[in-house]
Amino acid sequence: MVCDSEPKRSADTIKFLCSYGGKILPRPVDGKLRYIGGLTRILAVDRSISFTELIIKLEEFCGYSMQLKCQLPNGNLEMLISIKSDEELALLIEEYDRCCPGAKIRAFSPLQSLSKRSLLLHQLLQVSISIQSNRLLCLRLSTIWKLFTGDQISHRRL
Repeated sequence: MVCDSEPKRSADTIKFLCSYGGKILPRPVDGKLRYIGGLTRILAVDRSISFTELIIKLEEFCGYSMQLKCQLPNGNLEMLISIKSDEELALLIEEYDRCCPGAKIRAFSPLQSLSKRSLLLHQLLQVSISIQSNRLLCLRLSTIWKLFTGDQISHRRL
């Protein structure tokens, strides 16, 4: 029975919306804080995860050493809570369960926590992914052109 196990599975996991590699800056128009740059990904973990295990997963997930700062439910970016222990993580999860059950916990790792080497490696990885995507796009366009026209277009190798 697939339906019976799905609610249990979602009740046993918690999701983090992880933003990293960017900055929190005020909007020019109204001064309200917003997150700029970097990446945002979703990480689902077992609800009983320890703080240490969570940090290890986040570091593997994001590719560098993490400082975990979280937004309170219904809170804004002006007051982020630093999470540094099992007790603080449990209190954060309890607060999300109380205020907005099932919501994703918004987590940030500020850009300052990156070493220059880690930031450079992360940026190189993103450039590499972008180059690979462009190569695939060129190959796809070439194939589509060939299918529609019967001609082969000349293109330089990227």
